Amino acid sequence: MGKYSREIKQTLSDTGMVYKFTIKDDCFIHTFCDGELLYKLGFEPRDIVGKTLFDFYPADYAAEKLEYYKIAWGGEPCVFESYIAGFSYICTLRPVFHKGKVIEVIGTSINISDRKVLEEESQQIENLSRTVLETMSEGIFLEEKNSQDNNIKVTALNKNVELQFGIKSGYYNEDTLLDMGIEFINEEGIPLSYWDLPGIITMKLGISFNNFIMGKMNKNEGMRWYSVNSKPFNNPLENRKGTLVSFKDITDQKEQEIKLIEAHEYKKSLLNTLNSGVFVTNRRREITAINSSMLRMLCLDGNSNQYIGTYAPSLFFIFKRPEVFLKFLNSISETKQSTVIELETENNKILECKYFPLFIHGDFIGNTFELIDITEHKKMEIAINKSKEVAEKANKAKSDFLSKMSHELRTPLNGILGFAQLLELEKGFDENHQDSIQEILKAGRHLLKLINDILDLSRIENGNLQVNTEEIYFDIILEDCIKLLRPIANKNNVTILNQTDAYKNISIKGDAIRLKQVFLNLLDNAIKYNRPNGKVYITCNLAKNYVVFRIKDTGQGIPLELQKKVFDPFIRLSTAEEGTGIGLSITEQLIKSMGGKIGVSSSEIIGCEFWFCLPISNQTNKQPHEPKEINDKVLYNKIPNAFQILYIEDNEPNRRLIEVNLYGEPSLSL
Repeated sequence: MGKYSREIKQTLSDTGMVYKFTIKDDCFIHTFCDGELLYKLGFEPRDIVGKTLFDFYPADYAAEKLEYYKIAWGGEPCVFESYIAGFSYICTLRPVFHKGKVIEVIGTSINISDRKVLEEESQQIENLSRTVLETMSEGIFLEEKNSQDNNIKVTALNKNVELQFGIKSGYYNEDTLLDMGIEFINEEGIPLSYWDLPGIITMKLGISFNNFIMGKMNKNEGMRWYSVNSKPFNNPLENRKGTLVSFKDITDQKEQEIKLIEAHEYKKSLLNTLNSGVFVTNRRREITAINSSMLRMLCLDGNSNQYIGTYAPSLFFIFKRPEVFLKFLNSISETKQSTVIELETENNKILECKYFPLFIHGDFIGNTFELIDITEHKKMEIAINKSKEVAEKANKAKSDFLSKMSHELRTPLNGILGFAQLLELEKGFDENHQDSIQEILKAGRHLLKLINDILDLSRIENGNLQVNTEEIYFDIILEDCIKLLRPIANKNNVTILNQTDAYKNISIKGDAIRLKQVFLNLLDNAIKYNRPNGKVYITCNLAKNYVVFRIKDTGQGIPLELQKKVFDPFIRLSTAEEGTGIGLSITEQLIKSMGGKIGVSSSEIIGCEFWFCLPISNQTNKQPHEPKEINDKVLYNKIPNAFQILYIEDNEPNRRLIEVNLYGEPSLSL
């Protein structure tokens, strides 16, 4: 009992509690209880002595402690931790024997609440440290030198050491790393030996490293890049010395840096391949990029790197009018809008300067300037303008010549045609003479058409072709053209089939005279280039706001290569027929001047089809027209000199022609 008495006294002095219990009526009854812990739990001895566990503890807590009571009463000492009312304590139960039988159990409880709090805090700190280490993106390991050999003991402090660096906790030396196929290089690509590694140098010389860039080559993983820190580690309590090494995998960053360097070099090479000069400035108007073409253009010495960071306005001395250059820079600084300006350098180069502001996500970051040497272009422009003036003068001279010649040519031609027509009306000529007269008329009419076509073409080229757009009905115009050309068609045994009656009440926008000229040109070609006993089909249809006319023949067609040039001036479809080759060119211009389009489709042997379209007028129904009533009962020809005709003509043959035509008309006097 002496030993127990000493422990009891010690327990009482350690802010503990001592209690005894025995068994009575199969219940454990406490016979003694005292100590500082008793009072801290809110009890007094009288609350415990003479009572069971269930009398002062909650049932579940009492039932848990009862199991230990049973073990101790069974003769086995036991120790357990318990917690109640905010206190942690250790309980020890020791049985007391008499004649080999347990007669009493002495329990001691020591308050360990403060120690428990410290242990929990220490555990929390350890857990937090472990969590921090495991959640870090860096890898951390400890290197310690083995005193028995040259091996280095590596202790991985988090999983990234294995995941990112590829090594586990263990012993390593130069040979083991080589066996693993691991080699190291520095940032410049120079190999690092085992003894050049930061951790080894720190362990050997005590030198710390911060952000040391190194690469690790592994035959299985390829190249990886790391930023390494190392510093000496010393724990005197555990008598441990070594090196604490941390590293971060910067492979992605390094590869991005390499790509940026390559992109910069590529951009630089690309800029240097441009013929135009380019330079870029930041918001402060400092040059951030400039190509070799710009240096040559501005006659600047050195290479592009020498001008990086140069204040752009300081280059004003290059230009003849520096104030224009400086004003231009100040203007774009305010407006930040794309613009173009011409600048002249001191060496007489004329440069076109294009400005483009640079924005990223809506924020202004700088300026781009592109300079193009247009000196030769300007010289050519001056030469072209002079040539244009000469050409315009020549064209005006040609127009004046044609205008004057048209009068000089048509005046005698009218006389030839007029007297030939008079001879045609005479009855006394035999067949040979009549054929000769027809040849005169044919040649004269062809010459007149040639003159008119050339004059129209000249007016088109000069922009003097007059087109009076109005509401017209095509049916009357088309019928007139068919009547005019029917004799020629009959002579060639060609049938003209007008299939436009369904649309004759549709009014269109156009010039009646020019539309007639178009119909005559297209129908004349369809007859001339048709085969004997052929047909000419005239159809039309509506397409949106246009009337589309189609004139199709059954001739030999137009070769594909000629179809592309059929509307070019002086292109003849065949040398077998008379013509100037400008009729279709004039036709195209006439159609376009009336707001329409024209085209051709053809298949050789089958024939060809010319189509053109003109806009529909707003008024689509033809208005009835009542002809003025003419009193045909009045016989003017019986009234001598009822009318007088004024004819102004300086050509004597033409005056004689009119006199002959009016001879025999007593009501008309010239």
